[in-house]
Amino acid sequence: MASALALLCVSFWLAGHCQSWGGREFAKPLIWVRPSRVVALGESVTIHCQSQHYRCEFYLRKAGNTTPRVQEAPHGNVAEFPFPSVGRADGGSYTCDYHPITEWNRWSHLSDPIEIIVADPSLPRPSVSLSPSRVTAPGADVTIQCQGPQWEVNFFLHKAGDPTPQRITDRPGDKAEFHIRPVGRQHGGSYSCTYRPRVEPFLTSLPSNPVELVVRAVPTARPDFTHTNIARLVLSAGVLLILGLILAEAYCSCLRGAAWSWALGAGGSTEGPQHCPVMASALALLCVSFWLAGHCQSWGGREFAKPLIWVRPSRVVALGESVTIQCQSQHYGCEFYLHKAGNTTRRVQEAPHGNVAEFPFPSVGRADGGSYTCEYCPITDPTRWSHLSDPIEIIVAERTDPTQPGAALAPTHLSSARPERSGPQTLPGLSSPLITGVSVVAATVLLLLLLVASICVIVRTRATQPLHNEGTWMYHVSRQ
Repeated sequence: MASALALLCVSFWLAGHCQSWGGREFAKPLIWVRPSRVVALGESVTIHCQSQHYRCEFYLRKAGNTTPRVQEAPHGNVAEFPFPSVGRADGGSYTCDYHPITEWNRWSHLSDPIEIIVADPSLPRPSVSLSPSRVTAPGADVTIQCQGPQWEVNFFLHKAGDPTPQRITDRPGDKAEFHIRPVGRQHGGSYSCTYRPRVEPFLTSLPSNPVELVVRAVPTARPDFTHTNIARLVLSAGVLLILGLILAEAYCSCLRGAAWSWALGAGGSTEGPQHCPVMASALALLCVSFWLAGHCQSWGGREFAKPLIWVRPSRVVALGESVTIQCQSQHYGCEFYLHKAGNTTRRVQEAPHGNVAEFPFPSVGRADGGSYTCEYCPITDPTRWSHLSDPIEIIVAERTDPTQPGAALAPTHLSSARPERSGPQTLPGLSSPLITGVSVVAATVLLLLLLVASICVIVRTRATQPLHNEGTWMYHVSRQ
C-alpha cells in the first residue's frame, strides 16, 4: 500500500512538471515595423519585437513559412529583424514570440500579426477621378473611380493625412467605385488609390496621382439687423426730438421768469431761474441717444484686422509640384476662407485649436495659377468677419528643358485680375459707416444747440439782474 502511494505521488509530480513544446504562459510581445509597413522594392525595413522580460530568444514567423528567424536579446527585451533589400517574397504577414534563454520550454503567446506590403514601381499606376465634379456641396453624393490594369486586382482608397486605407473593394476587378453618401465637411481632402494583384496580396502598386475633393461651405444663416436698426434709429430720433423740446421749453421759461421777476420786483430769488435739472435731463437724454445710435448693427460688418497670407515653399511653382497657401489670424478658433480672383467658389478650412489654416495644392495645374486672398470669422460667431488679406499670386511655371535639372522655369499662367470681394458684403443702406456718420452729425448739432441754449440763458439772466435789483429797491422805498 505504501509503495502504491509513493508511485502515485511520483506520477503526479512528473505529470505536473511535464511541458510539451509550445506550452505558452508569458504575455504576447509587441511587434512593429520601421520606417513603414509599406516599403518600395529594394529598400530596407526592420521588424521589432519587444517582450516584458529580459534575456529572451525571439522567433519571427511568417505566415505560410515553417522556418522562423531567430534573434537573441541577452541584455535587453527588444529584438530586431532587418530586411536590408526587400524583395517580392518578403511581403506577407508576420508574428513573433519568445522564451527565456535559460528556459526554452516556457514560451510566450504569439504577437498580433503585422503585414509588410511591397510596392513595385514596375506595376503601372492606377488612375483616379471624381464624379460628378471636384467641387461639391454638403449632402451631395460623390463617387471616386479607380481604374487599373486589365487583370483582377483589389483597389484601396487612401486619403492624405490618414495612414490607413479609407476603403477596400469587396471583389477584384480592373476598376472600382467608392461612394461617399452623403458628403460632409470631413470628407474634403486629397485622395489617391492603389491596387494589389489578387494572386499576390502583399504586392502593391505606387499610388495614383491625387485628386482633390472640395466641399463648399454651407451658407450660414446670419441675422439681419435691418429692422432692429430702423427701430433704434426711430427711437433715437424720438429722444432727440424730446431733447429739443426740453431745450426750447427751458429757453422760454428763462424769458418768462426774467420778465415776471422784473414786473413784480419782489418775492423772488435774486439768483435767477434754476436750470440745472433741465440741463441734467437734457444731458441724460443725449447719452441715451448716443447709446442707441452706437448699438445699431449692420449685417456682415467687418471688424477684425486682415489676416496674413503666404505661400510655401515658393509662389513660383513648377507644373505638377505641390504648394500650400497659409493664412494666419490674430484670433484662435476661426474659420478661414480662401478666395481666388475670378472664381466664385471658395475653399474653407477650420482652425479650432490654432490661428493658422493651410490650403494645400498637391499637384499644381495651370488653372491653379492666379491671385488669392483670405479672410476669417470666429467659429462661434459667423456674423463677425475680418477684412480681406493682401492678395498673393501663385505663378505656375514649366521648365524650358525638362532633361536638365538646372533648367529655368518659364511662367505659363499668371492672373493679373484683382481678387473679388466674395463672402460677406456690407449691404447698402443701414451700414455701419452710415449709422456712425449720422450719429456724429446728430451729436454735434445737439451739442451746439445745448451750448447756444446755455449761453442764451446765462446772458438773459445777467441782463435782467439789474432790473430785478432796481424793482426790489423801489418796492422797499414805497413801503417806507
